[in-house]
Amino acid sequence: MTPKNTPGLSQERMTKEERRQVAREKARMLKELEVKQAKRRKMITLAVSVVSLLLVVFAVWQIVTSDKGDAKQLGSYTGTSREVLTDHVAADGGVLFDQNLVATSEESGTSIVGLWSDYMCPACEVFDTKYVPQMEEYGTAGELQLSMHVVNTLGTDFSTKGAAAFYYLAQYAPEKVWEFNHAMMERGQQIHAQSVPANQTAADIADIAKSVGVAEEVVNDLPASILDSKWQDVVAKTVSTFRDNGFTGTPTLTVDGQADDSWTKGNPDEVIPEILKKAAGK
Repeated sequence: MTPKNTPGLSQERMTKEERRQVAREKARMLKELEVKQAKRRKMITLAVSVVSLLLVVFAVWQIVTSDKGDAKQLGSYTGTSREVLTDHVAADGGVLFDQNLVATSEESGTSIVGLWSDYMCPACEVFDTKYVPQMEEYGTAGELQLSMHVVNTLGTDFSTKGAAAFYYLAQYAPEKVWEFNHAMMERGQQIHAQSVPANQTAADIADIAKSVGVAEEVVNDLPASILDSKWQDVVAKTVSTFRDNGFTGTPTLTVDGQADDSWTKGNPDEVIPEILKKAAGK
């Protein structure tokens, strides 16, 4: 019996010329396929090369802009970050001051009046101008001991670097940190008044420290130190304590660690003097 024709056997019934045409067509199709695959490989190689080049350019740009940013932050100061020491920082992040307004680790035995502030807090700036001088009178008379806690609860760059500088100077320039704190509050007022740029650099903060008489070698290392995450961690720890205490805003006034917000509910000009007088035992 004659077998049925199948596709595989169809060429057996072709003429010699037809078989040549089929072979030529297959060869043409294979060549086209090879050309397409070659083009595809070329496109993929080109795309990979472009992406690789862009990554290199981006990495170089990051390095260059980072270097420029660091240079702007450091200004003319060439120092390096100092070791984080907190001999003059209490467990709650406060810096105690003696009668000469020098940072100390020694408690005087009197009531401790503390103030939690942020350098970009407008209310803190007002408090520093109007009521901190009253606190100073009691502190320098030895009737109260003062404690300052500087935080960055507002999360600004100036708050963070400024607070780090406060703790840095409490350790390395304890006799100048009280003046520095006041000068930083003034700078905050200038920023809010738009009389100085808002984007204050680490070098600008070092200039403030220099203006209150901090020693040159201490000032020189200040920018690199306050940009160091280890010094900023000191600030973060103080903020954690602020939150743990249930405090919600700055300025927060405390007497022996307990917040007294009575001044926010009445006339501060009358209530704050009464708080200080009571704390002093008068």
